[in-house]
Amino acid sequence: MKLQTKFGAERPNATYQQVLEQKKSDKITALYCRLSNEEAQRSESISIENQRRILLKFCEDNGFTNTRVFADDGETGVFFDRPALNEMLAEIRAGNVSTVIIKDQSRIGREVIEIGLLKRTFDEHNVRFMSAEDGLDTAKGFDIMSLLRDVFNEWFVADTSKKIRAVQRRKGLAGEPLSYPPYGYKKAPDNPKHWIIDESASKVVKKIFQWCMEGLGVSHIANRLREEQVEIPTVHAINNGLLNNSSGRVFDPYDWNVNSIAKILGRREYTGCLINFKTFTKSYKNRKKMQSDPADYAVFENAHEAIITVEVFDQVQQIRNSGKRRRNSSGRVSILSGLVHCADCKSKMYLSNGACLKSEQDNYTCSGFRTKKKCCDSAHFIRRVVLEKAVLLRIQQLTAFLSEHEECLVEKLELQDNDKFARNLADDKKTLAKAEKRIKELDSIIQQLYEDKVSGTLNAERFVKLSEGYEQEQNDLQAKVKSLQKKFTEQVQSRMNVDMFLNRVRKYTNITELSTVMLNELVERVEVHARTERYTKGTQQIDIVFNYVGNIDGIQAKSAEIG
Repeated sequence: MKLQTKFGAERPNATYQQVLEQKKSDKITALYCRLSNEEAQRSESISIENQRRILLKFCEDNGFTNTRVFADDGETGVFFDRPALNEMLAEIRAGNVSTVIIKDQSRIGREVIEIGLLKRTFDEHNVRFMSAEDGLDTAKGFDIMSLLRDVFNEWFVADTSKKIRAVQRRKGLAGEPLSYPPYGYKKAPDNPKHWIIDESASKVVKKIFQWCMEGLGVSHIANRLREEQVEIPTVHAINNGLLNNSSGRVFDPYDWNVNSIAKILGRREYTGCLINFKTFTKSYKNRKKMQSDPADYAVFENAHEAIITVEVFDQVQQIRNSGKRRRNSSGRVSILSGLVHCADCKSKMYLSNGACLKSEQDNYTCSGFRTKKKCCDSAHFIRRVVLEKAVLLRIQQLTAFLSEHEECLVEKLELQDNDKFARNLADDKKTLAKAEKRIKELDSIIQQLYEDKVSGTLNAERFVKLSEGYEQEQNDLQAKVKSLQKKFTEQVQSRMNVDMFLNRVRKYTNITELSTVMLNELVERVEVHARTERYTKGTQQIDIVFNYVGNIDGIQAKSAEIG
C-alpha cells in the first residue's frame, strides 16, 4: 500500500509494517551530506546547507523522525576515509541507525567498489538506504538504475580528472606556477601567477644559505633559528595572511626541523627559476605524490627575482653532497672535512680526532686503505695541522701571484684549459665554415639527383648509389659541425669559468687563516699523495683542485714537510 503525506505526496513504496517499525523505533535517521572543494567552486546548489535543507524537507514529508546530520565539507567522493562518514558508520555498527538518506548517489561517493562495500555494511546492520532525488530505496529491493548511476558517477570523476590534468599540463608548459610560492616568496597582488619576494622571509633564506656556506649542518641551522625565535614557514604564512588556518591547528612557532632546512637548501627556485612537474600522482584514486624524473621537469629561467645566486646555490649543493661533518667525543671538527681525498684511489680520507688524541695529533688516513674496499697500498697518513697549513700556504701563494702577475695567471689558466680543446682556433673556424658550405652544396646536389630521376635522365639504380654516397658524406659533415660547435661553446664557458674563479680569489687577498666559506668558494677537493718514504720524516705531495679551473701547476709548492 502507499501512504499519503500531509501535503498529499506519496511516500516511498515501503510496506505498512516497515513504516510502523520506523515510527516506533528510536533509532537515528542519518542524513549524510558531502561537498568537495571542486564542487563548491562550481555551484552553490549542492552546498552543505542546501543538502541539509533538502534532506530535512524530505524527512518531514515522509515521516522520518529522530534525524541527525553527518556532513563532510571539503571531502572528495573518491576516497572514503572521511570524518563524518566514519562517525556515521560507527553509529551503524553500534546498531543505532535505522535509515541513511542522501540527496543523490554521488554524495555518498564516486567509487563503485567502495560504494558496494558500504551497501553491504548497511544490509548487514539492517539499515535502509535512500536517495531523496534519485529514487533509490533498498526497501524496494535491487535497483539496476542505482548501479548504473554509481558507474556514471565514477566515470564523471575519471573524465574530470583527465581534463584537469590536460589543463594543468598546458599551464605548466606555458610557464605558469603549478604550486604555492616557496618560503621567501609570495604571490604578487596584481598577478597571482607571478611570485615576488617576501622581504622578511627572504632574509631568513639568505641566512640559512650563508650558514651552510660557513660549514653549519642542518641541525645546527635549525638550532640557531630556534634560538633567534624565527617563525617557522607555516606560522609566518598564517600570520601574514598568506595561508588560511581553517582547521585552527596550533603550531609551535619556532619549531624548526632539519627536513625544513634541507628542503630550503635544495630548492633551485631561489635562484629565480620556476620548476613545474616536480611531482605527480599515478591516478585520481591515489593521492600519494611521486617524485618525477628531473628530465621531465619544465624549467623556466629568470621567472622571478632571485634570492640566492646560482653560484651560491651550486656551492651549497656541493657542500651538502661532500659529506657530513660529524662531531665525535673530542668535539673537534676539521675545517677541511669532506674535501680531503686520496690521490691514488680517490677515496675520501677520514679524520681521526678522538678524545685520547691532542688537537695537534689529529690526522687523516685513506678510507680505501682502512676498509680494504679499494686497492690502496698506503694509508696516506697526514696530520691535520700539517695539511691545513699546506692548504693555507697554497692559497696565499695563489693570491700573491694574482696580485703581482694577474695577466700571467690568466694566460696560464687559459692555456691550461685550451689543452682540452683544439690548439688552433682559427683552423677550427675555417674547418667549420667549409663543412657548413659543403652541407648546403650537398643539399642542392641531392635535390638535383631526385629531379633527374623523376625526369628519367637518371635510372633508379644509379640514383640510389649516388644519393647514398652524398647522404653519408652529409651525415659525417653534420656530426663534425656539431662537434666543433660544442668545442667552441666549451671554450666560451671555460673563459667564463676563469673569470668567475679570479673574481673569487680577489676576495681573499692577505689571508692569515682558513675559513669554511673561503674553502667552499675556492676548493673542490684536496688530494694527498703517499709519503716519499714510509715511516720517516720527509715530503708528501698535496694537490689542490680548485673550483672551475682544476689543479694549477707552477704556482704553489708541490710538497709539504712532514714533521
